[in-house]
Amino acid sequence: MARLERGVLGVLFLSAIVATGCYTPQGQKTLVPPVGFVTGKIYDEETDLPLAAEITFPLDPSLGGVVSAPETGIFRLTLPVGIHRLHVEKDGYKPFEVPVDVTEGRTILRDVSLTRKRVAKGTVTGRVTDASTGLPLGAMITFPGTAVPATASDLRNGIYKTTLPPGTYVVTVIAQGYLSVSSPVVVMDGASVIQNFELRKK
Repeated sequence: MARLERGVLGVLFLSAIVATGCYTPQGQKTLVPPVGFVTGKIYDEETDLPLAAEITFPLDPSLGGVVSAPETGIFRLTLPVGIHRLHVEKDGYKPFEVPVDVTEGRTILRDVSLTRKRVAKGTVTGRVTDASTGLPLGAMITFPGTAVPATASDLRNGIYKTTLPPGTYVVTVIAQGYLSVSSPVVVMDGASVIQNFELRKK
């Protein structure tokens, strides 16, 4: 009977431990910090398409970080109670930060839209023609010494057009049966440069 009573008391003691918190083997109670949740979706501001973006905590790196799901842009965080600053970042987009006030046991909905970084660029356009007849030519327009891909003028009207980062370039025009021609152009952000070419037959 005494053994049974001791068993019952042991069960009651363990139940009390479970109900009030965790204990170490030495019987010391360890408190579990209260937590709350933050969930939401990260998407492109212009297209509304979901993005796989990294979410970190610059003010408290110990909280780690997560990446939103590529297919849906959805993320879910479990955070200690308190105010935290979420830093959202993705290549090609402007970083974004937002504060959240986490409450115990509650879920905060926080969607984030990211804006693409603006890339500086200008335009070079013009017309390629036969120097003698004035007729349009289909020619290859290249930018030697750069990684800019070549483009071609329209055979019907001789017009070409390409977009470039700001800078100074040498434009070289090549057409079969004609002497090649080169000319420097200065490209400025948001501006369009008109550079026409007249080619002479070999």
